[in-house]
Amino acid sequence: MMTTEERYICAICARGFKHRRNMVYHERTHAGMLPFNCCGVGFSSRRQLQRHRCNVHGDGKNYLCLYCGKEFATKVDLDAHSAREQRTREIECEICNHKATTRAHLREHLKTHSEEKTHVCHVCKAAYKHISSLYTHYGQKHK
Repeated sequence: MMTTEERYICAICARGFKHRRNMVYHERTHAGMLPFNCCGVGFSSRRQLQRHRCNVHGDGKNYLCLYCGKEFATKVDLDAHSAREQRTREIECEICNHKATTRAHLREHLKTHSEEKTHVCHVCKAAYKHISSLYTHYGQKHK
């Protein structure tokens, strides 16, 4: 279900985006265009690469959330996190009543109810439900 904030729609999978640049980065993944690389992993944007370096390699966590103390690689990530911390959780999972702040977070949560593992390591073929688990795997197994 698309919200009024999602004005840009991916021509391939119909996913909606609030900002055009995010749709462009997303569409690069369909085309296999991942121009930013680190440790054998490709990324469609500099920001994704920066997040990877921060989360997997521990580089550059310079932005601190004043609500919970969590650190972030970019100010944009901190601002998005802080906005979620400030408002109440609104979207409820129909399976377990978990509440999420965004539909993207709910989609990610719904993976916990599935056995499907869609994120596969290109090195050893290990599979994970969540992309963050794959990134952790890369950092621990394929440094």
